[in-house]
Amino acid sequence: MTALMETSIAVLLAGSAAMDFIPAAGSRMAQLSGLIAGISSVAGLFFYLVFTSLNLGFPMIANMHGALALYSLGLTTVAVFSSRQMQVPWTRTFTGLVKAFAALLLAIQLFPGFPPVPETLQPILRSFWLVLHISLATTGEALFTCSFMAAVCWFFFKDLESRLGIAKSVRNLALAGFALYTTGALILGMVWAYEAWGTPWSWDPKETWALVTWFCYAVCLHLNKARLSHGAPHLKRLMERLKMVSFIIAFAVAMFALFGVNLIMRGLHSY
Repeated sequence: MTALMETSIAVLLAGSAAMDFIPAAGSRMAQLSGLIAGISSVAGLFFYLVFTSLNLGFPMIANMHGALALYSLGLTTVAVFSSRQMQVPWTRTFTGLVKAFAALLLAIQLFPGFPPVPETLQPILRSFWLVLHISLATTGEALFTCSFMAAVCWFFFKDLESRLGIAKSVRNLALAGFALYTTGALILGMVWAYEAWGTPWSWDPKETWALVTWFCYAVCLHLNKARLSHGAPHLKRLMERLKMVSFIIAFAVAMFALFGVNLIMRGLHSY
C-alpha cells in the first residue's frame, strides 16, 4: 500500500512537472491542469503521511520514508503557490524543476535496497521534540531546495526584470528556510539530543554538518546584502553571479548534510 501511494504521487508530480515544460505551458488549460495535479499531489502527500502514521501508530516522519514525503510536500506546496504567477516565464521553469525534484525524492524510495517503512519505532525516537525537530528542519531544507532551483533559473533568464524577480525569490526562500532550519535542526535538535542522549551537543557528524549548513546559508544571506555603489558594470554583474553561485554551493552542502552523511558516516543519528 505504501509503495503504491508513493508511486502514484510520484507519477502525478512528474506529469505535472512535464506540463510546465511543454511549449503550450502558458495556455490556460495547461496551467489549470498543472495546478490541479499540484493540488492533488499536496493532498495525496498529506493523506499519505496521516494514513501511514495512524496505521503504524507513530508519526511517519520519524523514518526516512516519512521525512522524504514531508520534504516532497514542502516542495510541492511552494510550487502550487508559485503557480499563481504562471504567466511569468521563469516561474513555469521554477515550478517544473521543483515538482520534478519532489517526484525524484519519492521515486528514490522505490529503488531496491532502500530501507523499508519500519513496523515498530525505537523508544528513543518516540519523542514530541523529535517530531518538531524533523518537521521544521525538513521544511527548511525544502525551502533551501526551492531557493536553489530559483538560483539555477537565474542563469537561464537574461532579461533584467526576470533576474530581479528571481534574485528576490532566491533570497526570500533561503531566508524562510534559514529561519525554519535554525529552529528545527539546531535549537529543537539540541532539545531532543538532550532528552535522548543527555547532552545537547556531541559533535556527531550529523550535528556537525547541520552546523556547517547553517554557517553556509548565514554567509549567503549576508553576502546577498552586499552592494557595489561604485564600480564598473561588469563588477556588479560578477557580484550578482557570485551571490547565485553561493546559494548553489550552500545547497550542495545541505544535501550532503542530509543524505551524504547518512551514507558514508556513522554516528548517534544512525538508526
